Amino acid sequence: LNAIADPLSFGRMRLFGTLGWGSMAPVGGMLMEQFGTTATFMTSGVCAVVVMVFILRLKVTPPRKEHAGSRGWGGILADPLTATFFLGTLMMGQCYGAIQ
Repeated sequence: LNAIADPLSFGRMRLFGTLGWGSMAPVGGMLMEQFGTTATFMTSGVCAVVVMVFILRLKVTPPRKEHAGSRGWGGILADPLTATFFLGTLMMGQCYGAIQ
């Protein structure tokens, strides 16, 4: 979010990213139906190269210091909601493992 001039426009970016992803699903399905999986993987590779070119042109900005992730795991787990989520995920995994 540091690279965005207006942080409130992030929601709009997410919206159009989702629309682009969702609109390519039928196109990928039609490609696979017409030409097989090879065409789908080749198209994916071409799109990955195009995205890589755009990513390499981005300016890298360092994260803000007040971000919880900058304090390491201690800073992340200091948030009670996050710690509860991690503990619940661990417990669910152990329970599912015991059932299997």
